[in-house]
Amino acid sequence: MQKIFCVALAEWSDIESLTALPALTELRLLGIPLMKSHSATERRKLSIARLPFVRSLNGSWIFPEEREDAERFFLRYYMDTEPALQPPRYSELLAHYGQLQQLADIDLRPQEHAQVSVRCDDKVSSCFIRLDQTVTELRRELRTVCTLPPGALRLFHVVHKETAVWCPEEMRMGTRQLHSFGIRDGDEILVERKGK
Repeated sequence: MQKIFCVALAEWSDIESLTALPALTELRLLGIPLMKSHSATERRKLSIARLPFVRSLNGSWIFPEEREDAERFFLRYYMDTEPALQPPRYSELLAHYGQLQQLADIDLRPQEHAQVSVRCDDKVSSCFIRLDQTVTELRRELRTVCTLPPGALRLFHVVHKETAVWCPEEMRMGTRQLHSFGIRDGDEILVERKGK
């Protein structure tokens, strides 16, 4: 196997020029300054998409699924770029895959806080609560609203969704974190005195 060392790769167009060597199927692109602004995943995907003949990049084989994923990433990466500034490979991949839609950015982390109504007897208060706290911690926090000792409180979570009120769920287990109840902005915490 013949090794070729390329040190003058200052632009993406320099890397794209390697496509003139279709026999070049294994390539290592390491320590290239223009790639430092990209994450490792972006570097790999953008490089794979630009180099259709390369089967192994930086010592890792490129499987067909990875190539397709990289090429689709490449299209989305440059889709909002001015046409005159899009790399030549963009039009080739656009002809192959067609116009793609941007992917949705979905955050699956649990909500950290919620604005809820706290109903205690005839009194309703609006409270901003942390959802990483436990039921016991919430009981302590609500003693200022309800003027009852924390041990004397029973808490219920009431979901309000589009004017429909769901059946209250008692918040029994003191060590359970509030986010596990699915509490969201606009919900209600119903507070009752134990033994009621």
